[in-house]
Amino acid sequence: MKLLSTAAAVLLGAAVVGSGSAGLPLTAFWPDSPAQVSNRAITEPGCCSGFSWKEDGSSITFFDRKGDDQQGLWALDIATLEETFHSPAPELTSPSGRYRIERTERPNSATLTDLWLDLTWEFSAGGPYLLFSPAEGRVVFSVREPGSPPVWARRASIYVSSIDGSKTRLLTRMFGGPIGWFPDGDRVLLYGRQTLEESSGIWIYSLGSGELEQIAGGDFLRRVSMSPGGRFVAFVRSFTEDPADSGLWVYETAARTTRRIPMIGSYRWHPSGEGLLVIPPRPGGEGDHTIWWADPANDEIVEVTENGPGNLRIANFEWQLSPDGRRAVYRHADDLSLWVVDFGEALDQVLDELPDGATPSRDYRESSGR
Repeated sequence: MKLLSTAAAVLLGAAVVGSGSAGLPLTAFWPDSPAQVSNRAITEPGCCSGFSWKEDGSSITFFDRKGDDQQGLWALDIATLEETFHSPAPELTSPSGRYRIERTERPNSATLTDLWLDLTWEFSAGGPYLLFSPAEGRVVFSVREPGSPPVWARRASIYVSSIDGSKTRLLTRMFGGPIGWFPDGDRVLLYGRQTLEESSGIWIYSLGSGELEQIAGGDFLRRVSMSPGGRFVAFVRSFTEDPADSGLWVYETAARTTRRIPMIGSYRWHPSGEGLLVIPPRPGGEGDHTIWWADPANDEIVEVTENGPGNLRIANFEWQLSPDGRRAVYRHADDLSLWVVDFGEALDQVLDELPDGATPSRDYRESSGR
């Protein structure tokens, strides 16, 4: 498995999306060997929008129109390629799927339904975008100040409450909003700036102590993402005075240290929380994309696509990692069809090499609090 040094990693250049035609039939595909990374088309060209994985990783949902009146959310089984109609519109649900959130005509409100107990109530404190705590007993949400300026120029009040809207408590006000909960159910990750004149920041708010701690700052912070398990927070810093400060960074929450990843690109956390999957731009926009494993605890990065596949060209970095971390779905740059790349045992081999001894049989969804 190919290792890339820090010096070689920083030489990867910018890229643009190519054009052409993938031109491969929709057929079942199995890799020649478990370690080989495989790749196949799962839809016709020009397919759909808003694609994502279902919780069990067996199907992909996407928004599309079939015929004259079959518009809505469809589910595609990636093994059989059978499509079934899922719902007329995309649904907002809690991570466990227990609670469904629906928009209402009133601003800053929502209707919640407990699908397990068949109970429905109006959540008038805020909404419809609610971030559920790990136990799903509380939610964090933001309410923007009214007015005509753009959304980013209107200050938001960030609250926490019970899922029925009771015990509402103001946490802070900023030009930004919440990112997510830490697994301990006490801390919340926030992104934004205190005033429009200040630089953006990444913050951790403790509900227990009321302390608001800034962990990173800069004028151009993007793509803030917490690892499953809450050990790391990744972000991209760009357009800095010192080029060495630009790039992909990871903050370790327990040690309170920040490390620069020696590669830049589109990234997703592996569900184990042990590393990042990074797809750097194609130099000159030519050739295939490659996928790399980046360990946030050190400077080592490993190419997981060394043993294939070919024809891996991703349009505008539109891709989603499966819940178990073994596959990724993406939009092909040539004809905008959806493809699935299967990592086989390539990622298991990377995880086996980690110091903590993660094993291929580990249930990664459990480690991510799902």
